[in-house]
Amino acid sequence: MANEKMKLDEIIDSEERFSEIVIAFTENKISKDEFIEICRKIFNHLDRSNIYKTSQSYLRLIIEHLLLLQYRVEEESRNFLLWEIVEFRRSLRCDLLWGRKNQETNLIDHLKDSLPAIYLYGIDAYRERATVSRIKTPKLKKILVALPKECPWTLEELLESRVADLILELPEI
Repeated sequence: MANEKMKLDEIIDSEERFSEIVIAFTENKISKDEFIEICRKIFNHLDRSNIYKTSQSYLRLIIEHLLLLQYRVEEESRNFLLWEIVEFRRSLRCDLLWGRKNQETNLIDHLKDSLPAIYLYGIDAYRERATVSRIKTPKLKKILVALPKECPWTLEELLESRVADLILELPEI
């Protein structure tokens, strides 16, 4: 299996290698069934890779929006931010098949392992957006210093807890 994955990664990472497989098929050096199986594995691998990247982005956006809700009080943007969190969570749960028998356990484990880095990306995104908006630099610095150094939520909490409860995990400034 590891050997098969390595070969698949080599094929995906090398346009030249994939071209060799196409040529081998057109020259009848590999069967139609072998070619179809290779293509199926490539598409499955790429699909999983895209789902992982998308899932990371949804988590980062959820974290960024939680920070914006806690530290940006413009009432007109609160409803929009809440609605987006609901949409990001819904999409993420759908991609992960969250709570179903056939949920994407490997992807879930990978996201759990990546959550500390995703949290830091969320903070960076918040910092960039806050810098562009009306948050004054001294207040922004105070907020950034006060933020927990480690992600205050688990993946399960980010997907299932009430937004108000998630915000309570952030310090008040």
